[in-house]
Amino acid sequence: MGLFPINAENWSEGVCLNGYVREMETYQEDMQRRLEEVRLTGAELDQLSHVQRPIKIAALSEDWCIDCLMTLPIMAQIAAAVPGIEMRIFSRSKWPSLKEFNNQRGVMAIPVYSFLDESFEEFGMFVERPKTAEIKLTAWKAAHPEVEEIRRSFSMPSSEKKALLASIRIDMQKEMEGWYAEECQNGMVAEVAAILGV
Repeated sequence: MGLFPINAENWSEGVCLNGYVREMETYQEDMQRRLEEVRLTGAELDQLSHVQRPIKIAALSEDWCIDCLMTLPIMAQIAAAVPGIEMRIFSRSKWPSLKEFNNQRGVMAIPVYSFLDESFEEFGMFVERPKTAEIKLTAWKAAHPEVEEIRRSFSMPSSEKKALLASIRIDMQKEMEGWYAEECQNGMVAEVAAILGV
């Protein structure tokens, strides 16, 4: 598989959070709003305070990805909460080497948050969404079979299909934000804390 594609030489080519949001073409306003709204709880901050080493987070993302919209603000809060953590964002379309590295180990989804030590060795990764959100999404899909029916329809004009799916996506996004506010943020922070060993 080879070495992790991000190293000391190209780390700075990743963009900081503000730069990433500035360049967004999809979900920019929603991302700005979530970055203002999402805050870690006292218990989450307390758990993360036990992280005592420098860590870099290489976030593989795309601005159109709804899971990135849900999780990036939380990861940004985690990075801000721990003095030794620095995060950079790498767009999958602009980093084929990072995409290929993940694909070779069976990781096709985004976002992918790779946790790197001082030598840029990856010691853990968080992929796509927390388990709590995965459970809720599975239930949501089971309750909305019409989504797959629309996607697979050969008789429906593509413009109508696109409009219907866009409407469903808006409703789904609202529900997902509710999931994260209620319990999925806590689930994600717990999973990341476990990766960080605290």
